[in-house]
Amino acid sequence: MTGIRKLALNAVDCIRSRAFAMSLVSLLAALTMLQAADSMAVYAAESDETEIEAGETEAEIPEEEAPEADEQETEAKIIKVERSASGLFAAYVEADGNRKKVMVSGGTVEQLVSKACVELGDMDVTSKPLGETVEPGDVIAVSRRSYATVTNKEVLHYETIMSYSPNVHPGKKEVLVQGEDGLRVEVLRQLIVDGEVVEETVKKDEVEKEPVAEVILMGFPSAPVSPLDFDCEFDANCEPLEYTSVHRGQKSAGYSAPAGAKTASGRDAIVGHVAVDPKVIPYGTKLFIKSTDNRHIYGYAIAADTGTALKQGLITVDLFYGSYEESCTNGIRDVDIFILE
Repeated sequence: MTGIRKLALNAVDCIRSRAFAMSLVSLLAALTMLQAADSMAVYAAESDETEIEAGETEAEIPEEEAPEADEQETEAKIIKVERSASGLFAAYVEADGNRKKVMVSGGTVEQLVSKACVELGDMDVTSKPLGETVEPGDVIAVSRRSYATVTNKEVLHYETIMSYSPNVHPGKKEVLVQGEDGLRVEVLRQLIVDGEVVEETVKKDEVEKEPVAEVILMGFPSAPVSPLDFDCEFDANCEPLEYTSVHRGQKSAGYSAPAGAKTASGRDAIVGHVAVDPKVIPYGTKLFIKSTDNRHIYGYAIAADTGTALKQGLITVDLFYGSYEESCTNGIRDVDIFILE
């Protein structure tokens, strides 16, 4: 028991000694530094990993990892660093006039477009199929496509037909038929790509309403001499619309006869019954006669008489007037003789 007590007292004296105390302090300091060094190493490793995974643009990569060179070389190095360190690489989506850069680790074109927040319409087309895998540096162009239906309406303006009529007072006009515009409709189907029409198909092109010509009747420049009426229609040149033949630029003269006189054909000598060469224009032929300048309208007539000047070919027609004075006033004229029937 005395030996053990002595051993304990010696141990206490050793612990109280200066050398032991210094050794203990040194051991504790070494352990503390070792623990601090391990903590710093772990923090540095964790910090480096977080920066690589989060760094999605060249602006966030430290300068020492992307040394400056020309722009393309720098970008290539950045993509290489990002892919090798974190598995990410750059791809691009072009749509609506804008280009968006997206950092991805792979995936399909459809996923890339979705990450770029670009919505695709039902008819939109990408430069690379949606199901294909995205490669580093891919530029996916989105082409906006749509169809549009365009309806064009064209007004078909009516024409105006001017004609003369002996039933209208000279110098006056009457609307016989009111004109109406027509309508033509064209329907087009257009293919629009990125805002431009690239294809156009005509789906319909038809006249929905035919125009109605306006017919205006005018009185002859001068009142017709003859009271006869064969109910003809005339054009804007004072000419019948329907006739069998015409003798243009013929010479005419005028004559008169006492009341009750008869013609060579046995008809009464009255205004409207005219003299002709029956070998050229048979008796009973219905005529329409006017001056070539339209200033004198004799009007409807019937071939009913003849005379020496006519048989000699000096004139083609001799027009009957109601008085001698009137026949003299309307002497030799150049006339057009229309054979009606």
